[in-house]
Amino acid sequence: CMNMVHAISIDFSDIIINNDININGIYSKTGLTFGISTWFDTNIDSKSSKIDISNVYAGYDLIDSITMSYDDRPNKSPEACAIRIYSSDTYQVKFLENNNNDNINIQCINGDVGCFGDTNGIYTNLGNMNDDIIQNNRKCQRVPILLEERERMKYKRKQENVYAPFDSSPIFFII
Repeated sequence: CMNMVHAISIDFSDIIINNDININGIYSKTGLTFGISTWFDTNIDSKSSKIDISNVYAGYDLIDSITMSYDDRPNKSPEACAIRIYSSDTYQVKFLENNNNDNINIQCINGDVGCFGDTNGIYTNLGNMNDDIIQNNRKCQRVPILLEERERMKYKRKQENVYAPFDSSPIFFII
């Protein structure tokens, strides 16, 4: 089985987005990571809503010396994609005509490969990639914030020479 994280996954649906969407902080230590994934026979109308997607990282914990191809099984090379559109001739995914790419802002997306195994830095099928590191006072965060806090606490305990019998820090991410 393949490990993956999707913030929003839509298939065989008609969706109208009436409010802005902000997706920030989707991480997988070793697997695929998608901000929004759309599958078969889906119609999406975002009207004039803004969609902001940032900090989507796939395989952030893999050792650089480990190489996987996009077609490897059971786990593919870690694929990161902000908006991934999986469609077919029979069951198409449609973003309706009043959608505007200027309302879809994407930043801080990375994995071993981009959407559908792309190796040329294409990390979305829709929207505008913003290569600026800081946008809306937000910095790129390559690892989960909670993980950094846990590491700081571990270091602090070592300095104080105080060790708890177990670590009860809450950490949530997909391995």
